[in-house]
Amino acid sequence: MYDFFARWGGAEKLTQSLLKRYVSTDLCVGFGEPTALCNINSDSRSVITLNARSSIPFLTVLLLILRFKKYAPQIQKYRWAIFSGTFAPLSANRSDKETNILYCHQLPRFCFDLRDHYMQKLPALMRPMFLLFVRLIKREYSKSLQSMRLIIANSKHTQSELALHFNQPSDVIYPPVDVERFEWLGTKPYFLSSARLEEFKRVDCIIAAFKEMPDKNLVITSGGAEREKLMALADGARNISFTDWVCEEELIELTGFCKAVIYVPSDEPFGITPVEAMAAGKPVIGVASGGLLETVTDGETGVLINGAPTVATICEAVCRVIEMDEATTIKACQARATLFSEEVFLEKMAKAILND
Repeated sequence: MYDFFARWGGAEKLTQSLLKRYVSTDLCVGFGEPTALCNINSDSRSVITLNARSSIPFLTVLLLILRFKKYAPQIQKYRWAIFSGTFAPLSANRSDKETNILYCHQLPRFCFDLRDHYMQKLPALMRPMFLLFVRLIKREYSKSLQSMRLIIANSKHTQSELALHFNQPSDVIYPPVDVERFEWLGTKPYFLSSARLEEFKRVDCIIAAFKEMPDKNLVITSGGAEREKLMALADGARNISFTDWVCEEELIELTGFCKAVIYVPSDEPFGITPVEAMAAGKPVIGVASGGLLETVTDGETGVLINGAPTVATICEAVCRVIEMDEATTIKACQARATLFSEEVFLEKMAKAILND
């Protein structure tokens, strides 16, 4: 059970890993893009889409809530069900608790650390409605947590958030990263940013830093709501280029050749990008918060910035990365990445599913 398949991100890759391991397992999503779902279709499973989509974002959210709740009785025919996302867990029924497992990528961030971020983007008249919606989701999400036999967090950071906001214990199983697909291909003179172009990913700070370092190149290989704004910010900087979203093969090549990957989001619950970078033997410039504290080893597999990143601290981190010994860094990064492999993930999930 998963919210929706719109693009091929970390949660979608995790779902694909589980479906590869459990080939006769069905998948239910609120809605899905055909290009994303084509990777998981199989003769041995059903892919159930609830058509919970509208051109109006808020209506899509309401449809997701209502249709997952309506689908709840259908889950009773299965031996076990894994829930993932914000809205799919709302279909869990407490009477079926022994069959239910939640894999928590993150709490609904619009209810907690990003609440003010979303509030500021709304007209003043809509803010009271948004607060009522946040209260509703908190209540329903809390009920869904009580309907789970086991809750698995994707990181210690997410585990601490579950304990803080819901007093809910959980186990930690890191999400799978296809580390074997990424490899060191060489070193070309550019740094890579592949974070989604949203305000809380703080790509604007990366751009501002590279405008101060015209002799160092930055490639931004992603899209998002802030794309036009960020392109305007970078206007005139010949050392900064945008590719928009690229296919997996292109991302692997860009990562394999870059000097380092820069990833500085606000309180990222886990972050697959840094692990993919390390699998390619590339150091990561990140922040000393959230899931990056669990993946990147400061001074060995990259540089972690304390506090919110600034132009000065990013420039300093770039200089530190350039000074790192390449051969030693490649070895350390690739060794670190193996701890988050698909094989490790599936072995731990098998034990969880079988209630071992």
